[in-house]
Amino acid sequence: MGLWIPVPSLEAEETLLWRKIVNREQSSTRSVGGRLYLTDRRFIFRAHLVDRLTGGLSWEVVLPAVRRIDIEPGTHEIPRPGAAAHWRRRLRIMTIRGPEFFVINDVEEVVKACITWRVRSPWAVAT
Repeated sequence: MGLWIPVPSLEAEETLLWRKIVNREQSSTRSVGGRLYLTDRRFIFRAHLVDRLTGGLSWEVVLPAVRRIDIEPGTHEIPRPGAAAHWRRRLRIMTIRGPEFFVINDVEEVVKACITWRVRSPWAVAT
């Protein structure tokens, strides 16, 4: 387990495909820094140490609960406090519980990789 950003425990025969440094929109006024992991079965977000100590939460979702992966366009409006990330285009993972947003570099390439992962995975569920 990493001290700064915890490494997730993988299930038996689960494969880590990639990991990226991101900011997750935990609420409309809180972004949490950490790392987003993609395995052959799920997305896993782990908050970094400082955010964990100040209420930053980890998050994960299994592939069958993912309904759509796309890009949330940025806005040009003056952001409210805590919402500066809205200026940037963000990774949107639509799940059965609602959307999750992540500020991530190279968002177009990430979305393409995620869609390919979802289509090819035996864990996928037709929607």
